[in-house]
Amino acid sequence: MDDIKNCPFCGHSVHVKTIVGITYVYCDNCGLVASFRKYERKHQTIERWNERVGEYNVRS
Repeated sequence: MDDIKNCPFCGHSVHVKTIVGITYVYCDNCGLVASFRKYERKHQTIERWNERVGEYNVRS
């Protein structure tokens, strides 16, 4: 399974779901929901979610 970073707002773990072709990330603790509609596959969504401002990221 892909490693996914915790919620950047509250620090709790998040979940990834795909419903009707849209993959999204949600946090049960603070209610954050984020979708990356361009990135429909789970691993692509996790890659985008794991990006943080101020961190060095290389996209392939």
